[in-house]
Amino acid sequence: LEELSDGILNLTGNINFYRSDVEIDNLFIENVFAEDAINIIESNYLISNLKIINSRSDGIDSDFSNGKINNSVFKDIGGDAIDLSGSETYLGNIEILNVSDKGISVGENSNLIADNIKIKNSKIGIATKDGSKTNIKKCLIKDSTLADVSTFLKKDFYNFQKMIVENCELKSKKKFLN
Repeated sequence: LEELSDGILNLTGNINFYRSDVEIDNLFIENVFAEDAINIIESNYLISNLKIINSRSDGIDSDFSNGKINNSVFKDIGGDAIDLSGSETYLGNIEILNVSDKGISVGENSNLIADNIKIKNSKIGIATKDGSKTNIKKCLIKDSTLADVSTFLKKDFYNFQKMIVENCELKSKKKFLN
């Protein structure tokens, strides 16, 4: 499955939503060669029981959108499993396995509240950057190659980021990177 490019229309996701109300329940996506398996832009969403397996780049890319993702699995992802930019998001009961970049990337003034997150074998488990706020309650992150959790300022015109981690098991060699 690849992205759509037709004349001036260029959608980078395998599945794209723009200024829409999105509700997804019980969806399985496999073998994606587009930039994002799902790209959600300026939308509201509720996603449950999603499974994304083998995506060349990001699993879900949420740009300036608000929503919830529950009871979902991301496995063998070539970019970030969940990439948030300018978004308000709740994550609950999420499992992320074998990710080449970040399990969860929270950026560009995003706000994330997450509960019961399991991340195994990523470069960075959870990264918060560029004025974003992340609150994680109950997580297990292990086998990260760079760090389990990280905060950094990538674009200097944003305020500093904030991350709160409660009741989490960080099991990699390097737990924190700031």
